[in-house]
Amino acid sequence: MILALAVLLFQPQALPQSASVAESRSISAGATTAAPPPVTPPGRPASDDVGATTSVSYQPGRLTPVPVGTISSSAASTTGADPAEPPAAGSYTRAPNMTTMMVSVAGLRAEAWRKRKIWYGLALAGHSAAGFDAWTTNHEIATGRARELDPLMRPFAGNASIYIATQVGPTILDYVGKRMMYSRHAWVRQVWWLPQALGTAGSLFSGAHNLTLHAATNP
Repeated sequence: MILALAVLLFQPQALPQSASVAESRSISAGATTAAPPPVTPPGRPASDDVGATTSVSYQPGRLTPVPVGTISSSAASTTGADPAEPPAAGSYTRAPNMTTMMVSVAGLRAEAWRKRKIWYGLALAGHSAAGFDAWTTNHEIATGRARELDPLMRPFAGNASIYIATQVGPTILDYVGKRMMYSRHAWVRQVWWLPQALGTAGSLFSGAHNLTLHAATNP
């Protein structure tokens, strides 16, 4: 009788204790299986770099990320991590002085006009020397004291057509000199005057040679 009474007295206390144990186990299991809440990185002071980013990592045995440091945008730009980042103020490269590479238009025009004047002078000298050569040649042939040795000029020797024939050579040399003046090769532009000068020298030499023949036949 006493044993049955003791069982009835202790039985209600055992049930709530088991229920509380089961509830505590279910709460602890739910806490372990629930996802960890998002962790917000600590705020940066206003004086830090605006483009700085916080780096986080997971340590062994812990499910929450732990901040390990910050990366500054200025450091990334110096190391080449972000090529699109603009250069810092004051870090610029000075452009070359373009005034030293530019050529004055007035200077170019003056140089071209100087070359044209020289070309006109050489053309006048060449045609004049050719006329002198034609006159001496025609004079010596007309007197019978000389004959034309050039096969190209022989058909025109002894008449007035020799004055026109002797002007063909200087005209061709004038054209060649003008083309050489505007050649794309620098060394050709430097010697553009040479054909006209050689043609003038040849005509003068021929005319002087004719005069020496005239002097030799008339002592």
